[in-house]
Amino acid sequence: MANPTQEEIRALRSKFFDRTTKPKSFSALMTESSDAKLANLTLANTSPVRGGKSPEVDQDGLPYFSHADCRAPSGEALRLHYCPTFESASHALKYAVGKTKVGLDCEWGVDPYTVADRLELLSKETPKSHMDLLKDCLSVILLSTDEDIFVIHLARFNTEGFNLAQLVPNILATILNSEGIVKVGAEVKGDADLIEQWLDIKRILDGFPSGSEARFGGLAGMTKKLLGKAVKDKDENGQRSPWHLRQPLTERQSQYAANDAIIPLRMDDVLCNLMEKAGLDINISVQLETSDLTPSVPSSLPDAKTLRKLDSLEPNAQALFYKLRDRRNLIIKYRKIAPVNIFHVADTTSLINLAKRQPTTSEEMSTMTGVGKGARHEYLYDFVNVIQKHLNVQVEPKPENWKDDAKVRRLAQSAKKKHAV
Repeated sequence: MANPTQEEIRALRSKFFDRTTKPKSFSALMTESSDAKLANLTLANTSPVRGGKSPEVDQDGLPYFSHADCRAPSGEALRLHYCPTFESASHALKYAVGKTKVGLDCEWGVDPYTVADRLELLSKETPKSHMDLLKDCLSVILLSTDEDIFVIHLARFNTEGFNLAQLVPNILATILNSEGIVKVGAEVKGDADLIEQWLDIKRILDGFPSGSEARFGGLAGMTKKLLGKAVKDKDENGQRSPWHLRQPLTERQSQYAANDAIIPLRMDDVLCNLMEKAGLDINISVQLETSDLTPSVPSSLPDAKTLRKLDSLEPNAQALFYKLRDRRNLIIKYRKIAPVNIFHVADTTSLINLAKRQPTTSEEMSTMTGVGKGARHEYLYDFVNVIQKHLNVQVEPKPENWKDDAKVRRLAQSAKKKHAV
């Protein structure tokens, strides 16, 4: 059994890689726009509080952590880079060249782990563009090194159409893809899930499964234990603030983001020092395995792959998709179905398949593949009638005992399959 120090450091770490493309080398990236102006804000050097004035402390008397107190190996203050554009991120991230360990965190405005917020978004008469939805669910990427903090504000990146490359500068992809750069973060697997889910950048897992960080008291608990500092704004004013707005971050958001970016890196340094002093092997990697992401988000949420499928539909089919989606949302609303059980009605993939193949009869729809049981059985007529009206074909009336008949057909089909086996 690994000792607590080893468990803590493993809980902070993850690795990424790209199974489809080979990243450019850092040397090649450095030749691009080498004399472009770097978008960065250097933090002023802060001095200890004097004159009998006490530093701000929490209820336990611990001083609050501040990135402004952190120093680079040279003794200088850390540079803070705010990157609201693709170009500014490309330029600023060149400061990360040559680093073998970076801090990683993500922020979002619309919680990608809940369906309720997404339903509210998708129920608008004029749906947002798919890239805007993506930026709502992954609004900010935070990176840090021993010299720099990078606040990459994806929500403010200019995008047109559906092209993930508009959100991922080559140098960012290289940093995330590199197996030689350890990514450090509190419950970093969750951030890895988001990046893989929305930006389609694959990863290698290295560390504990999701939820492991909670056993150590969360980020705040680990910070108190390892750094002797309290963490400020770990509440709705910080973590749940509107990161997805297309406007500059507030001062409070900026401070929160910078702290979240650098704290895990500082904790990792402390843990490595403790292990070194104890004579323990710092290379605590578990067996590496390729991540074939099973999304931790509900299947009803349109991830990058699903959004591409939706984009590939013909305009007429897309219009039908939104009609089917509206009907699903009405069913959920009036039958008081919990958002987490949306797949019992129809998930997004089922709606896309219905819009693409457009079954015009209840019989045809009941035998469709790629469509959930809810849409094919209990809510069959709800959806097939929408399709029939959209195509201006005769609308089938709902038979009085159709659910009983459908149940008989399902049992017969099940018995047939069982007999075949």
